[in-house]
Amino acid sequence: MTQLFRGCRILPVLLCALMAPATYAADELLLYVFSDGRAVDGARVTVDGADAGNTRRDGSLFIDLSEGQHVVAVTAPDGREAVARFAAGSGQLVDAVVDVATDSAKVDVFARTQTAADRRDAPVGTLQISVREGSSAAANKLVVISNGQGAVNTNAQGVASKALPRGIYTVSVGDVSAEVRVAGGVTRGAQLVLPEDDSMRIEMPALEEVFVIASFDPSGFEVSERDTSNIVDTIGVEMLARFSDSDVAASVVRVPGISVQDDKYVFIRGLGGRYVSSTLNNATMPSTNPSKRTVPLDLFPSNFVNQLDIKKTFLPYMPGESTGGNLVINTKTFPDEAAGRVTMSLGYVSDLTGQTVFVDPIDGTSMTSVGMTVPAKRTSLCRPSPICWRWAG
Repeated sequence: MTQLFRGCRILPVLLCALMAPATYAADELLLYVFSDGRAVDGARVTVDGADAGNTRRDGSLFIDLSEGQHVVAVTAPDGREAVARFAAGSGQLVDAVVDVATDSAKVDVFARTQTAADRRDAPVGTLQISVREGSSAAANKLVVISNGQGAVNTNAQGVASKALPRGIYTVSVGDVSAEVRVAGGVTRGAQLVLPEDDSMRIEMPALEEVFVIASFDPSGFEVSERDTSNIVDTIGVEMLARFSDSDVAASVVRVPGISVQDDKYVFIRGLGGRYVSSTLNNATMPSTNPSKRTVPLDLFPSNFVNQLDIKKTFLPYMPGESTGGNLVINTKTFPDEAAGRVTMSLGYVSDLTGQTVFVDPIDGTSMTSVGMTVPAKRTSLCRPSPICWRWAG
């Protein structure tokens, strides 16, 4: 009696389960149809004997599925057929790639929500996003991809591509976004259309031809840096004229790793004294200080220097005391054309210029910094001496 009661209580539950309609998930199946590697447009697709529609131009078709066993039959416009069989559970997604030329199918069933480990082992497809601004391509736009897949910039044609594990992603550019599904082994296209902003549009000038005329100077200081086999820092005459330094000691401190002690003695990479040598036009210079081997650089004005080379590595042809480095001073040569320079200076003494410094108490003659001043009414002055001064009144 007890067993009969239990059977009567379970029977309505089984009847309700059998009578309940099958639940479908929207776009659960993503089907791609190819023939010899080319997408098949207009292929007829049936799922469990029911018509599901025709494929689009890229060979894809989204189909709603219920959980359970399914048979997908594909018929191409040329009559070739292919069949795919799989089982899908509740909440699962299915990617199916069918080739009607070989009657083969690859099916991938996975959960809608995936972890990072699931994506790491999943097959990879390619997502190609086309971004347009109005009717023109939007170049250099940042496309952000969800699920931690980073971002990618569009090229000059407004297209950005990225390889992604299969799954559902949200791609966005600014406030415009779209949901895209990527299948493994297939290139999926998506398009984002941005609102056109005419206020920021600047018409570029049309240039037919541009001619650039220049002369190559083989003695330029950049050649010495390019053609050398060691570490060299160079200061050319243009840079020296721009800095307007008074002497070489003030110019070499502009090079990284160079310091000057007492405004005259150079240190290269922290080494000075007997570890640094200085040459003038490839001639080693002695020091004017008997207690030092370093040449005082304040003796050389920068206006007669053509180029300074600071060599920080040792080479066999360098002087033996160049362990720390070698400073090469190259002076200017004779100019190709005649040149000249005119300078003028003016000075004064605040307590003397324009002031009377002596007045003769006899005749009122005064001595100033600019000469002798004589009264206008006095035409001559004779003293009890054999010398007589006369002035014209």
